[in-house]
Amino acid sequence: MSVYDIQKLLEAAWDDGVFIKSAKGASETTLKLLDSGSIVICQKVNDQWLINDWIRKAILIYLKSTNSNILPGNYYDKIPLKFTNWTIEEFKNAAIRVVPGAFVRYGVYVSSGCIIMPSFVNVGSYIGKNTMVDINSTLGSCCYVGDNCHIGAGTVIGGVLEPLHDKPTIIEDNVFIGACCSITSGVIVSKGSVIAPGTHISQSTRIYDSTTGEISYGIIPENAVVVAGTIPRDSNHNRGQVACGIIVKYADIETRNKVGINELLR
Repeated sequence: MSVYDIQKLLEAAWDDGVFIKSAKGASETTLKLLDSGSIVICQKVNDQWLINDWIRKAILIYLKSTNSNILPGNYYDKIPLKFTNWTIEEFKNAAIRVVPGAFVRYGVYVSSGCIIMPSFVNVGSYIGKNTMVDINSTLGSCCYVGDNCHIGAGTVIGGVLEPLHDKPTIIEDNVFIGACCSITSGVIVSKGSVIAPGTHISQSTRIYDSTTGEISYGIIPENAVVVAGTIPRDSNHNRGQVACGIIVKYADIETRNKVGINELLR
């Protein structure tokens, strides 16, 4: 069965509101394809992100139609862990490091050169080459993280399953996200951006560009350096302040030197 046929079957099951028996097999195949990197929740075409929303539906159908089982380590869940029973040869061929305490669910693709510190990576996620997922981070379901990124300690990248979103959170290539941030609700962090520690951005968060005075939502522009701040709730300045992300500048060589990938770790 082709990917197109799988998609059609899953879409039909979703639209009918009945998770037919044949859709369970298609959902299982979808997770297998996600795990191998053969499909991904989103892809950039002509500078536009295209969302394969049927993949999100496939995961929900899988969860609806699958019973929980005992997993190694005495866990009870519907989705197994990705690296259960992997051999040393498989890890070497994948060219990744998975530090004790890292939980990566089946249906996640981890590219070569990645380091996964003690953290949690949810089903459907994609992690690009040479990316570091630092300690106590959480990568939500179906999020996309590009190449050469750093996901800081204690940071949360939002998922799509609960609360339910139809757009994944996207972190493009060469992005540095500091410690204890949250990027959620389908926000796009464009390539080369730097997000300072403690910054929280969702679709409703105002993004104030201090270099132009413009306010936007949902997308951090390329090479932006963003810090947490506040902004007046309205133009009258009489209703208090709300949290925002402030673009203080655009990354230069000095910034790159401060946040560049440490090749020694790899």
